[in-house]
Amino acid sequence: MVFFLIINFRHVIIIFIINQQSINNALIITNGLSSKLKNLDDNKFNSAVFEPLDNLGIKYDVINRPSESDLDILIEEDSLLVICGGDGTVTRIVDYAAKNSLSNILLPLPFGGANDIATGLYGSMTLENIITAGTPNTAYTIETIVQKDNLKQKTIRALGYIGIGTSGHAAKAINSYRGEDITEFDVIARVAQSALMCDSFTYLDSDNNERTAAEILAIKHRMARYILASEITTFNHEFISIEMVNKIQMLGKFCLGLFGKATGQRIGKDQNQYIQTLSPTVLQADGESINIEPRTKIIIKNGPPINVMCIAK
Repeated sequence: MVFFLIINFRHVIIIFIINQQSINNALIITNGLSSKLKNLDDNKFNSAVFEPLDNLGIKYDVINRPSESDLDILIEEDSLLVICGGDGTVTRIVDYAAKNSLSNILLPLPFGGANDIATGLYGSMTLENIITAGTPNTAYTIETIVQKDNLKQKTIRALGYIGIGTSGHAAKAINSYRGEDITEFDVIARVAQSALMCDSFTYLDSDNNERTAAEILAIKHRMARYILASEITTFNHEFISIEMVNKIQMLGKFCLGLFGKATGQRIGKDQNQYIQTLSPTVLQADGESINIEPRTKIIIKNGPPINVMCIAK
């Protein structure tokens, strides 16, 4: 797409030509189990997704809950990946894109529960406006390596946040609702209950000191609509680490986070966080949770880049 800006100053005409990457085809990735999508009328989905692409002359294919082998076949080199699901769906595609070093542009749309990533990037903009106003930009993942004893290590990547402790327990509680019709009150009640009932966990830090924490949070963007870091680092090769020792401190951080005042340590490109758990806990990445056993080594660091449609703030 080419734009012309003409400035006439004392009979001198200056022409600026700005080239923007054109998008000719898209792969729409849906998750029929996402809370908003599973009950959405077909006409509303058509007007929100299909019609804008038709208006822009973009051809598209649609696949629901694809496997990695499906993605291997369907993703073309220049496809725009339109992700229609919640944060968990986005995370799976982000992980696939990072693992395969894809040059495709990711564009998440909010069809899940929390939708922190999509709404954080675009607010309530329509798909057509996002594509028209947006440009591809390099975002950076948070990468977590989890290894129990000598077992095979697991690598987890997230675009928004990774939490160990209370947020992990909360994510696990919410995920137990999958497939059910729930209200916003149900979600809040389940989160509050899990946060009150779960214990702090103990761990060894990188200096082999034994410590206790209610939550260790690595964040690039808003976490569950409650914590917004004072600096958003989605498109920077660093993340903010926020450690909450107990539930009182955690409540304070959550209150500050509502107003974007939750501060923490900046973890740069070549830095990482290391812990070894001494008690069981739960880890979550953009809302996807896994159980963590004692004596598990966890390394959190800045992960590989991916391309994301970006709107200038």
